[in-house]
Amino acid sequence: MTKLLSVIFIFYKPISLTSLIISVLLLGFKFPLLVFLLLKLIITLFAWYILNDSKYTFAFIFYQNLGLKQWQLILGAYLLDSVFSLLIFTLFLFL
Repeated sequence: MTKLLSVIFIFYKPISLTSLIISVLLLGFKFPLLVFLLLKLIITLFAWYILNDSKYTFAFIFYQNLGLKQWQLILGAYLLDSVFSLLIFTLFLFL
């Protein structure tokens, strides 16, 4: 389980800054949490589509060698992103 989380975090790390910027922008416009999660899901699915149907499909070979399938990696990144977005949303709600 620790190996799975660390591999997902390695995949998520380059995306994290963009996700943080999107979260802060959405908070600035006071969008509800459901809109946060739906927009993050759409962005995640779009990123998966771009990576899957382009010349960057070789990028998943590293993760496949570690035993993860593409859908596990994308779902894990979305769940990790959702948890971080929920934390950011909660912090801004109470501050």
